[in-house]
Amino acid sequence: MITQNEISRETAYQNLWPKLLVSENKTTFDLAKINEWLLNHNETELLTVIKKIVNEFPEEVKKYKNGKLKITGFFMGQIMKRTKNRFKPQKAKILLIEELNKKSI
Repeated sequence: MITQNEISRETAYQNLWPKLLVSENKTTFDLAKINEWLLNHNETELLTVIKKIVNEFPEEVKKYKNGKLKITGFFMGQIMKRTKNRFKPQKAKILLIEELNKKSI
């Protein structure tokens, strides 16, 4: 499932594997689906979340625009929290930076 990009490595190791050890009659896919651990590849949905977060934190956007690039970690935390880690962080970061760069201060 990890190599097929259906679930993140982190979710597989931290959540799926322990559940699999105690769930005799469930497949890995069943467990991932039941627990909503499958990755979401809908870029439009991800971009909607990113835009909402960026609009909610204008002061942090200003910090980013003024050169404090590490503030992207704050935004990534918000994205992962609100999407329950169901999007690939690499894709989220690319879209986040594009959105931040579009904003004016």
